[in-house]
Amino acid sequence: MLDGRVSELELGAVLLAYRMKGETSAELAAMLDAAHRSFEPLHVQEGREHARPVSIPSYNGARKQPNLTPLLALMLAREGVPVLVHGVVDDPGRVTSSEIFTELGIPHAQSHDEIEDNLASRRLAFVPVSVLTPKRGC
Repeated sequence: MLDGRVSELELGAVLLAYRMKGETSAELAAMLDAAHRSFEPLHVQEGREHARPVSIPSYNGARKQPNLTPLLALMLAREGVPVLVHGVVDDPGRVTSSEIFTELGIPHAQSHDEIEDNLASRRLAFVPVSVLTPKRGC
């Protein structure tokens, strides 16, 4: 699935089955192991007082409530915590974190080097999922 070798229909069927039955701890562990082997690791300098990097997924935009994900990321970064926000660029009918970062003048990272540079310089990076998972072409 992570290499994009299943059709969208097959992927949807598997994900729907997991949603209906729930995942076992062994299935989650196997998916995490596969994910670790399929993604290029990022090298991040630790933040203030050795703050560990934080990864914030942002795959649904806000429809009725404010999207506070960028605010959270900015506040953590201000405190010296390296923050990687990853997600979709647009979500019709919703306000995405991507759109908010664009309005704030925070560019989207387009490569792993840009992610690492942004985390080092401003402690914050937003990256579209398509950059993180180019095999899937998301």
